[in-house]
Amino acid sequence: MTSDVGAATEASFDLELTPEQELVQRTARDFATSRLLPLAAKIDQDAAIPKEILAELGALGFMGVCIPQEHGGAGLDMVCTSSRSKRSIARAPRRA
Repeated sequence: MTSDVGAATEASFDLELTPEQELVQRTARDFATSRLLPLAAKIDQDAAIPKEILAELGALGFMGVCIPQEHGGAGLDMVCTSSRSKRSIARAPRRA
């Protein structure tokens, strides 16, 4: 009996980000660096995100990212959403 291990690797995935996905990634990174990082300790201390930060996130389209545009969301795909979430979690300060 022979095993055809190579058959499972024949299907390939395009792991390159689309221009839209790259823009979302860059925008999220820039916002986190310029607006969230300076406030991170206070946000942790207060256990609250300032309303103006939430408003800015909404204006950038980061609220309701998976909700279709016709229903008021950003209409982004799951790659954008999961990429953004993974990075947020990975970079979040750890509490003792």
